[in-house]
Amino acid sequence: MITDHGLPSVLAEGAALPSLHLLDASGKHVVIAYDSAGKPTLFYIFSPSCGWCRRNAPEFRLLERQIGGEVRIIRLALSPEGLDSFARETGMDIEVYIPLPSTVRSYGLGETPTTILVSGSGKVLKMWRGAYTGDTRASIEGFFKFKLCPS
Repeated sequence: MITDHGLPSVLAEGAALPSLHLLDASGKHVVIAYDSAGKPTLFYIFSPSCGWCRRNAPEFRLLERQIGGEVRIIRLALSPEGLDSFARETGMDIEVYIPLPSTVRSYGLGETPTTILVSGSGKVLKMWRGAYTGDTRASIEGFFKFKLCPS
């Protein structure tokens, strides 16, 4: 897959992902290693300025409540600008990480919202790009075997 930047993306179902380099809320560098979690990791990639990301917030919170014990959940904001107001308005006031620019480029993380399930060994199990509507909603509901809240 080629990203908007013309670089190859490592994001594809079945692909093995390298460790993910992020910044936490204090600006500290954090490395996400998949084998250290002992369970799959669910990434939710969003941008505070994305209208569809705001619309997805109730469904993503429901998804978190339903599967949170089975997976490690990591929220990635592609920009810190407006993050505080986004968190207040959507109820996503839990820890959010910011990917390093090099990580955004190498992973091809430009499209929001994107939801990615990665195995404990770092293999992409499933990826959903876009809002939780139509086929994306049906795919998420079918995969996790429960209904998301009505939009």
